[in-house]
Amino acid sequence: MFGKLYANWMYRWETALTTRDENRVVRPLP
Repeated sequence: MFGKLYANWMYRWETALTTRDENRVVRPLP
């Protein structure tokens, strides 16, 4: 169970980083 939760956490982390990078490219923040 811990492995599944860890995998889900890593997936969310990767998605969050990717989303942040895409937003930064499309709409750069100061």
